Amino acid sequence: MDGDKNLPTEQFPTRLEQALASFLEGEATGAHVDRAQLLSEHPDHRDELLQFFADHDQVMQAARSWRLSAVAPSDADSAVQAGETESGRPASNELPRVFGDYELLEKIAQGGMGVVYKARQRSLNRIVAVKMILRGEFSTPQERERFRVEAEAAAKLRHPHIVVVHELGVRDEQHFFSMEYIEGRGLNEVLRRGPLAPMVAANYVQQAAAAIAYAHSQGVLHRDVKPSNVLIDAEGVARVTDFGLAKRIDAEDALTMTGQLVGTPAYMAPEQISSAAGEVGPATDVYALGALLFELLTGQAPFRGGTQIETLLSALERDPPLPRQLNPHVPRALELVALKCLEKKPRDRYGSAAALAADLERFLQGESLSVSAPGRLERLVRALERSRFDREVYEAARFVTFSAWIALATHAAIFLHAVVGSSRPVLAVLTIRCAEIFAMLAAFWPRRKEWFPPHGPGARQLWSMWLGDLTAAFTLLAADYLQAPRDVPYTSLHAYPAMAVLSSLAYWVLGSTYWGYCYVMGGFFLIAAVLMPLYLTAAPLVFGIAWCVCLMLLGQRLRRVTAEVDQSSSSIELPARELR
Repeated sequence: MDGDKNLPTEQFPTRLEQALASFLEGEATGAHVDRAQLLSEHPDHRDELLQFFADHDQVMQAARSWRLSAVAPSDADSAVQAGETESGRPASNELPRVFGDYELLEKIAQGGMGVVYKARQRSLNRIVAVKMILRGEFSTPQERERFRVEAEAAAKLRHPHIVVVHELGVRDEQHFFSMEYIEGRGLNEVLRRGPLAPMVAANYVQQAAAAIAYAHSQGVLHRDVKPSNVLIDAEGVARVTDFGLAKRIDAEDALTMTGQLVGTPAYMAPEQISSAAGEVGPATDVYALGALLFELLTGQAPFRGGTQIETLLSALERDPPLPRQLNPHVPRALELVALKCLEKKPRDRYGSAAALAADLERFLQGESLSVSAPGRLERLVRALERSRFDREVYEAARFVTFSAWIALATHAAIFLHAVVGSSRPVLAVLTIRCAEIFAMLAAFWPRRKEWFPPHGPGARQLWSMWLGDLTAAFTLLAADYLQAPRDVPYTSLHAYPAMAVLSSLAYWVLGSTYWGYCYVMGGFFLIAAVLMPLYLTAAPLVFGIAWCVCLMLLGQRLRRVTAEVDQSSSSIELPARELR
């Protein structure tokens, strides 16, 4: 059959479409499709076909990973052990078989990108593990580069608790590297029997933390610490493996696109999910080690959801359950260590993996730890600092700041009106209030398309609170006017205590779902409501100052969030090639 290059250029798209249609038809019917033959028949479209195969396999792997997230671990493992790729074809030829200097004996592991075999290196007559790219010659340049980075990152590390890499090479267009074969099991297999004894769990994580600390000292981040990547050898020693997502601490990750998630959802730190939570660094591995310790002690990961998205959102927004609530036999000291690692903010975790390893060693030796339970004041401050929906409402920072000054000016004007007086008091109050509305519209109108309609539940709640409070305040003013004596000039002063109570309720609602310090702001309004009747003339000024201060604090927080979000363009996506 002649190659595509003998055909007119305008027929290339048709020929490519025919090749893709033939491939998809074979996949749909379950027939074996020879990718190598398609590539040989369409040499001028080799790059397009390779990219299509990679995209197709990525989609199929995503579908497979979502299906496996809904089944028991044993079902997922049986699917891997069956030796099929995401497209349903055998992942390898029959075993044993010869591959260069290696005799592949049996497949021992398979992931989304790689497959690992137990093998005998013939030249040295030793048993090793050989890892290859799953798609072999059909792998993309990005996959090959990721594979090379993994091998080189692991090869430079020589530590008693890190699996040793022997050789990196290419044979018959198949990239591979050989490494030390560990006769043992992964911690994921050990966990099938339930939680580990506290001393055993602490010992394993201490060894893993020492290995990760050494990797950090060599400038390497692991980024995928989890039970299946920690092997326990025949002597009961923990060995960290699989540096497939590793990166240098001092270098950008050119293999990961902006907004792409890298890691395993149940063990990913908040900064891996959203860069607004901080930068990925050594503290990210500390978080994963804490998640590992948590699971070894309780038998379950700190955050679990029905889907990967739910798990990611839980890690971002919720606190982990207390380990001792899940397993009463967990020592208080280990609970503190795990929770310290799982802090949302990187700066609140252990300063390094070495510090974590040192604390676990102290526990094993029966010594006191460097961490202690937070006091009541610290717990209160953390509860107040906790916030949600920051990324949804940060664009309202400027409007909130404008509203602060408008509120102060409005109620200062009413205060002056009450002190100075007016021949037409009702008209004066209405004029001031209408000026308030027009000022807010003037601040809102230029950016109405950005601010309205609100995006997400947080933004909707903020707008609902503001509009509801404004509407209720005008309703109170109308009711106050209707019951005011007709022989006394109307100043609206008697409505202010009730308006302060209304404002406190609005801030308490915000405190329950947005920012804890809103509870404090609501308390200020309640105190003001009690004090206002003692000097009623000053009630508008007190009310205006309270609103101005509270809105300025909210605006300052939103501006800080805006600065963080502007530094990040990441969003929650689920690329199957990176999520494990």
